[in-house]
Amino acid sequence: MNRALRVASPPAALVALVVLAGCEIGYGVFRSAKLDGSPDVECVATALATVRDVTRVQHSHKDPNRRSWPHPTDTLDQFTLHDNEIMGVVELAVAYDGNARLNLYYFQLNRRPPQDKIDRARSIMDQVERALTETCPDMRLASPLVERCDRVECQ
Repeated sequence: MNRALRVASPPAALVALVVLAGCEIGYGVFRSAKLDGSPDVECVATALATVRDVTRVQHSHKDPNRRSWPHPTDTLDQFTLHDNEIMGVVELAVAYDGNARLNLYYFQLNRRPPQDKIDRARSIMDQVERALTETCPDMRLASPLVERCDRVECQ
């Protein structure tokens, strides 16, 4: 009987781990659009440097994981925007088939950000959109940017 209990424990622990992993709740603003062609990462970096309310931009690049199944993961270029704190992320994602997306987001896990931070993040997103349009005319949207507000007020 003790042996049966030991055999049953690892699967029970795994089930509990899976259930608990899904308990995080995201709050934030997301904007996304398909791009017509591959994005020019250098041009995006130049455009983000002109955004008035951003004091620092951090860039990271992730190559695709070619061993993931059924397709390699996306190539990602992420630009984290800061004022005195993180105020959003601009992400360029290129899929294995060449389809590209522009994503802008600001979110927090497990707690709703104050409304003034949501408003500030949305204002920065508006500035980013203008800067990209003005600085990177070759970066064309194949679809309009769609905004989604998860558990926050977007006015």
